[in-house]
Amino acid sequence: MHLVPQEALITSNLQELIRDGNHTVSDLMGLGSTMLGRRHVQPSVCSTLHEIQVEGTFPSGTYLVTVHNPIATDDGNLARALYGYVPRMPSNDDFPLPEPAEFEPTAQPGALVAVKDVKVILNANRKHITLRVTSRGDRPIQVGSHYHFIEINPQLEFDRRKPMCLSSCLMRSSTCA
Repeated sequence: MHLVPQEALITSNLQELIRDGNHTVSDLMGLGSTMLGRRHVQPSVCSTLHEIQVEGTFPSGTYLVTVHNPIATDDGNLARALYGYVPRMPSNDDFPLPEPAEFEPTAQPGALVAVKDVKVILNANRKHITLRVTSRGDRPIQVGSHYHFIEINPQLEFDRRKPMCLSSCLMRSSTCA
């Protein structure tokens, strides 16, 4: 199960438990982190979902239930997670636990992995020119790579004939983002 259905399931169950009126906010914060386990969700969910918040009306007023680390165990409690949803409770054996390597930080979405001994060359195999640019303004200036260089801020001083070649030759800035 990926992030959205997993979050919806826990949120829905918390709402039902709030409606029952038999649990305190503190109870629900604990129960919310035991409904699903690591075996029930994709490995990336454990690193991307840090908390779930549900607002509910209790006998003593309206409160916000915050569940920190909703996926905190390997097995979870399927009976609580699927309460009222399924006639036959599946076994945890139906959900194999992913390999520990799948939970490593480098295997998660958006991970930055440093590659050693590799030289990165911007715009490799493309024609390059060097263009000296000086700002004559009193404020910092940013130039995005998506903007035609010839049309940039008039306070920048440079040989404005060279950028004509930039657009006609489909050249790009070799500046790291």
